[in-house]
Amino acid sequence: MTDELDVVARALATEGYQVREFLSYRRGGSGGRLVLRALDERSDEDVAIKCFRRGPNISRKHLAREVLYHRGLVHKHVVSFKRVFLTPYYLCIVMVYAPHGNLQQWLQRAGCFPEGLARALFQQMVCAVDFCHGKGVFNRDIKLENLLVTVESGAGGQHFKLQLCDFGFSKGRHDSTPKTLAGTWGYIAPEVVKSCYERRGYDGRAADIWSLGICLYRLLYGALPMVATPNRPKKRNWWVGAELNRLTQLIVEIPEVQEVVVEDGLQDISRVSDPCRLLLSRLLCADPRQRITLPELCRTPWFLTDYPADLVGYNERLARDYAADIRNRLDEYLQSEAELEGLVDAAVERVPAGWDQVGSPAIVGGSASNFTTYALPTRSTVQSPDARGV
Repeated sequence: MTDELDVVARALATEGYQVREFLSYRRGGSGGRLVLRALDERSDEDVAIKCFRRGPNISRKHLAREVLYHRGLVHKHVVSFKRVFLTPYYLCIVMVYAPHGNLQQWLQRAGCFPEGLARALFQQMVCAVDFCHGKGVFNRDIKLENLLVTVESGAGGQHFKLQLCDFGFSKGRHDSTPKTLAGTWGYIAPEVVKSCYERRGYDGRAADIWSLGICLYRLLYGALPMVATPNRPKKRNWWVGAELNRLTQLIVEIPEVQEVVVEDGLQDISRVSDPCRLLLSRLLCADPRQRITLPELCRTPWFLTDYPADLVGYNERLARDYAADIRNRLDEYLQSEAELEGLVDAAVERVPAGWDQVGSPAIVGGSASNFTTYALPTRSTVQSPDARGV
């Protein structure tokens, strides 16, 4: 292990966490970030720990939003928040560990998913995002990599449970109007790119809807969509060289069929239904004023087909319980908002001298995630989740 990983492992050990695996590292202008899998020695359960390097380079605004918004989002399809603590060099966020990687990793192996499975996964995504929006939180970085997977086995075969994670780019209903370029290229809505230059602001809810559309498209077709602008050829990376005045005139191509290479190099072609393609065209409408809204999406016949019984009215029941009970229970078993604010404030203070002498981590053992050792399903073996929606 590198010096930095050793430093982190020793610090986590003093808090009762035994590091088991290095998952990822990201270096950025707002400070470095490590993600680790560790054993919580108190509960004997694996947890995921996101470690942000302390110091003035870290963005207090983004860190506070990630911590405080995530704390309040108690939902079966949102990764569960556990606690925050400080080490001499890191602020650490502890979350429930999802053992089977993220949805992008599964897609890479499968090529694309059958429409029924894509819909079952999309229903879970929408349920999570609808809840977040109901709590006044707009994620602004919805992507397959931020949808973590737990595979559960039942009488009908394998069933996927998705959980949304990473609220570092999120904004709240009471924050200032979003104006900055936030998110991941390929998933960012056209108006977000445009507003970055015009500084006019955009609707975080509509931007999340576009990102959901990209997720569904990728599940069905295995790639980013081909996009055309007036008098310009189609391309997938439409944002490169885009003319700002034409960004709301983008036209997304919705193919009629899925094409994926299966065993022995043979090509498997399946038709995508017309209702599904119509919904995609409404999700990926470049003009946010004409884009479908979440309430409209949740009423479409395609979306409601085979809708899991346990998700019917789930967000509404949770909202009532939250108002009456969950807020009190949050204060009982989670740190208070005031305590978390204090930890974030302490994290942005200058750390002791000598930190620069500690090296940055490298991926240990060649692979950052244990998903490579798990038997990922092929297109022919993946089964759609049943009505339980697990």
